[in-house]
Amino acid sequence: MCCEWSFTKSTHNRSTLCSVRLLLALRVGLVFMLLLGSNIGLAVEPAGHEVLDLLQGLNATSAESLAGLRYTNGPNTSSPAILLEDPVRYIAMSRSFSQRAQRLLADHSDVTFLCSVQQKPGNTGTILALNSESNRLVEIESNGKLDELRFHYVHNGRVVQETFPYMLSDGLWHRLAISVSGDRISVYVDCNRIYQRTIQTPDRTMPLGSRPTSLFLGQRDGQYALFRGALQDVKIVTQAHGYLLQCPQQDTECSTCAKFQDLEQRVKEMTTMYTELTRKLRKTEERLSELEQCECLKYCHDNGTQRQEGEEWKRDKCTTCRCKNGTVECHREECPSCPNPVYRDGECCPICQNIDECKVAGGPKGHHCSDNTVCVNTQGSYRCDCLKGYSRQDSSECKGTYSSVTSLSVSPALTLLLVLLCLLNACRI
Repeated sequence: MCCEWSFTKSTHNRSTLCSVRLLLALRVGLVFMLLLGSNIGLAVEPAGHEVLDLLQGLNATSAESLAGLRYTNGPNTSSPAILLEDPVRYIAMSRSFSQRAQRLLADHSDVTFLCSVQQKPGNTGTILALNSESNRLVEIESNGKLDELRFHYVHNGRVVQETFPYMLSDGLWHRLAISVSGDRISVYVDCNRIYQRTIQTPDRTMPLGSRPTSLFLGQRDGQYALFRGALQDVKIVTQAHGYLLQCPQQDTECSTCAKFQDLEQRVKEMTTMYTELTRKLRKTEERLSELEQCECLKYCHDNGTQRQEGEEWKRDKCTTCRCKNGTVECHREECPSCPNPVYRDGECCPICQNIDECKVAGGPKGHHCSDNTVCVNTQGSYRCDCLKGYSRQDSSECKGTYSSVTSLSVSPALTLLLVLLCLLNACRI
């Protein structure tokens, strides 16, 4: 659901304008109050503070520590601005200046980092960083790819990152102020407070044994997170309300309306964001509606090839596969044993070549049937069948069940009977 707000500003009464802005803030709701923070109070003019101007400190920095630096014009005509575009550069403050910055952070729990920036669109780079080769004390980074402001600090010896969604890399000049007071952090852009939240209390000193620290401008260290664009009025102020040096009129126009100036700006940005989000949601709903009307098709993937549901294919000449319910199922063809196999291209199983072993007796390719058998050729082999009157002894030999000449054992009585028969038939013995 996309919500739209519209109102008409009245110019005849200052209180009417304040009331309208208050009503607008109330309509935004609790979500915006959580984003911006609920404690919106009046600031006081900073007094007794110390200001560390980084661009002025460049004058005391050696030339070899300023490689890739060029001067340009910025919105403040009374102070210099630097242009950082070279892909190879090294801009580090002098050792004494870096040590002074480290002492300020160690001696004060209320610190504000100020600068005016003009960042190239899409660039991700560090605005300033105080670190050593192995440890990081503080770093301010603008990520143009994700449209985020990042504040890196150390808590109990561990680097912590606070992320604030905001597009700073749009090619325009912006005034940026990040105030840290104990465990509270506030972020201002163009004199509007866009964030305020509670963080873990930052460590104010580097861990014991750390190497000497260096204060870098426009980069994290010697080669990483190079900021592309222009910087002006880069300062470290030992005061939580140090942003008043950048925006002296802040919270002074109207005791009621000033509380909601940053909220009003945030509402405009959130309205644009919600409008874009609504457009994307509507497009997503259209896509989902189209998907609901379509039957989901299942696919299988085999050796980098997509297969349709129900499709069959040969993975090799002996393996057949099928796509079933989105899963590849395969089976391998079993081949019968063959004494004389003949293989053919593209075929899994060989052809068994028939040799008539009965034509030759003996040897590796002949039969081995005995004399009382007859050789019978079969597909791929042979068998030995017994002759009539013989029974099988083994696969190749048979034994006779009677002799060709029959021996009779006759009794004397039977012999006498035969003699008499022969005499009757005129037989001579």
